[in-house]
Amino acid sequence: MIWALGLCCLFLPAFSELVQRFQIAENEPSGTLVGVLTSGYPVASSFIDPNGIKYFFIYPPESYVEASFSVDDRTGEIRTTEALDRERKANYVFLAIPVEGAEGIRVIIEVLDRNDNAPAFPKPAYVALQLSEFAKLDSEVPLPSAEDPDAPPYDVQRYEIAGGNVNNAFRLSTRRINGILYLDLVINSELDREFREIYILKINAFDGGVPPLRDTLTVNVTLMDVNDNAPVFDRPRYEVHLGNSDSLVPGSPIITVHATDQDAGRNGQVEYRLAPSPGDAQRLFSIDADTGLITWSSSQRMGRFYELLVLARDKGQQPLESSAFVAISTSVGMDKLKLGIIFLSPDGSPSVSEDTKPGTLIGRVSVSDPSISHRNLKCTLSMEGNDGGVFAVKASEEVNYLILAKPVDREKVETYNITLKAAACGQSAKMASRKVQIRITDVNDNAPRFEKSLYTAQVSEKAPPGTSVVRVQAFDPDQGRNGQVRYGLVAEDGSYDHWFKIDSQTGLITTADVVDCELSFNPKFIITAEDHGEPEALSANATLSVSILDVNDNPPLFNKQIYNASVPEDAPIGYCFVQVSVCAFQLKPND
Repeated sequence: MIWALGLCCLFLPAFSELVQRFQIAENEPSGTLVGVLTSGYPVASSFIDPNGIKYFFIYPPESYVEASFSVDDRTGEIRTTEALDRERKANYVFLAIPVEGAEGIRVIIEVLDRNDNAPAFPKPAYVALQLSEFAKLDSEVPLPSAEDPDAPPYDVQRYEIAGGNVNNAFRLSTRRINGILYLDLVINSELDREFREIYILKINAFDGGVPPLRDTLTVNVTLMDVNDNAPVFDRPRYEVHLGNSDSLVPGSPIITVHATDQDAGRNGQVEYRLAPSPGDAQRLFSIDADTGLITWSSSQRMGRFYELLVLARDKGQQPLESSAFVAISTSVGMDKLKLGIIFLSPDGSPSVSEDTKPGTLIGRVSVSDPSISHRNLKCTLSMEGNDGGVFAVKASEEVNYLILAKPVDREKVETYNITLKAAACGQSAKMASRKVQIRITDVNDNAPRFEKSLYTAQVSEKAPPGTSVVRVQAFDPDQGRNGQVRYGLVAEDGSYDHWFKIDSQTGLITTADVVDCELSFNPKFIITAEDHGEPEALSANATLSVSILDVNDNPPLFNKQIYNASVPEDAPIGYCFVQVSVCAFQLKPND
């Protein structure tokens, strides 16, 4: 009876009951007084237990009250029987029923949290990350989050980088989801493997205690190399004077050039080659791709002066390249200056793309005096035939540059013929000149243009497939594939694409199927003209309006195949007993 009454009092809201709450901090020693039960309701019975028992207790299943507390049924005192752990169980509930007949008491014991747990990262508290040195600013990398079983504010409250964050390369970002403070490592500044390859970060997690407890996570960040450094020569210009060159044989060493690359692995491995150059210089010399040693490779007698452009390229997936100028002179012919030009176009030819921006270097101009060894011969440079000032010469300590001074347009001027002249400064009257024809190469900067925006044509609906309708033409002033036009045709509403077709090369439009005026007497089409430019083709549109000429190709049709009628026997003459109707699909005047 008592058990039934207790269960009703505990679980059914229809029975009134007194609620008493007690609080006790976790980790208090066994025997600590939690509180004393009291009954605040009038006594409903004068019954007194002869043994002095004042309460009966009902413990819900798996409440663990009996394991953690002792409750005196005579005095109502509640004491702990073990040290409590809030992280194991935060609340205890049971029912006390006074013997004298008062209302039942729902007893709730709340275990108060203490900061007895430090934050903890997953073990081992170590993470190794690999990041590209080109990783974007503000990009985030998730890190393991620390956990603390204590309740707020004693759970994990914040993270901080305690060490290893050179130049504040990183910062932390956090977000709390379902009570867990998640952690991300954020790139705070541009990374450069050549400046620092490895960062060993110490990241602390703190709880809200005073003083706070903490744990430390070690994050080893290794920057992966990106090919962001081109090889660099020891000097931009090498000069060598050989004096008497009669003793040279194929394979004789001339000079060794050297370049270094700060990148790692294949990105930092350098190989050498000679760039294409005017004349026969490239044929007369060889270079060792690995060592940079330049040798004489001809059996003929060496001339008095040669200019080479040496390229150093790394072995990255997208290789980077740099260049150095090599001037080789002998004692042959000392009475004139030597003026040389090495053009910087991809194939070494004297050419400039029409999309080149003004100020771009298009060639290296060197002036030397074979009779002396001088790194920078003082001279004046001038140009003839430079109409409109399209080109200019820019002087520097090591070498002079030919630059593009104004925009060029191949569709207006395709070639420029200029003469470069050099005159030595001082008492020497030595001079040199060089005629150069610079070709402007095409880029796809013009879209095709139709002769007119609207084409009209007529075709009979009796025209067989293959009948010529109209020829369209578009013109593209660009060169090569940039100026080659291909045509396309599509119906405006997509309904009659199968009626006509267009030759993609000639622009001739013909019938592809039988046309039908009764379906559409004036269909319209979009004509497209597209060039073959790369990386992006350019296009233009025109409209074709076709008038379909009707022919009398549809007989009249009765609305019904069979008409049924009845006539009364006394019908008078002229009595109408049936009416028939016909329809025709022709357009005037044949309907």
